[in-house]
Amino acid sequence: MIVRDKAELDVFQEIQTIDYFYNNAVTLKDKINANPQERMLAHTKEGIVKELLDEIIPLAFFAKKHCKQNEKIKWCYGNQQYDAKIYNDEEELLYKIEITFPHCGHQVHKKNENLVNQLKQSGVGMVDFSEEFDIFRLTQKFEEAAKKKSEKQYDNCILVFNLQYPTLDVSDPKETLDVETIKTIISKYSYHASKVYLYESRIGSKIGDTISQIK
Repeated sequence: MIVRDKAELDVFQEIQTIDYFYNNAVTLKDKINANPQERMLAHTKEGIVKELLDEIIPLAFFAKKHCKQNEKIKWCYGNQQYDAKIYNDEEELLYKIEITFPHCGHQVHKKNENLVNQLKQSGVGMVDFSEEFDIFRLTQKFEEAAKKKSEKQYDNCILVFNLQYPTLDVSDPKETLDVETIKTIISKYSYHASKVYLYESRIGSKIGDTISQIK
């Protein structure tokens, strides 16, 4: 099974162009989504899926939008206080990126069971839902994450808060207010980081992912 093969992640630990990293991430995600058995395992974040969803995919999309065309990237697996290194075209280190994913949780709860089923049927595939996917829980998790991150030192590092929002169609006013609430929470704190961003990944949405600089 792909989701249990850690060798699938080896390529991301090599210095490579942003486009190559992005294409590798999308290809691996598509390979898992293409197989119903793999896709079901992905819903529980089995094997390599946690790293793929929480770090590699957000890194790929963020770097694609944020980094310069001649820059390169390397995913750094482990417990250090960053998830990736960004290099210039001569492979000299420029800065680091830390991805923060503050609201992982259980999925398949009565409150979101219908939405999960829609996503599965549509073939979107890898989804992470909490037991209580609501703004109260989200603000709690982002408050905890923001406070924790503000107490750490991130030298020469960009800090990216990752919000996955289960939107199947266009954005609505409530969602906009929810996102603004989360931005306000993140902006309350001071961080020992070069820059701070919110990366919004909307699952199955037509409006796509967005990046907002907070600090």
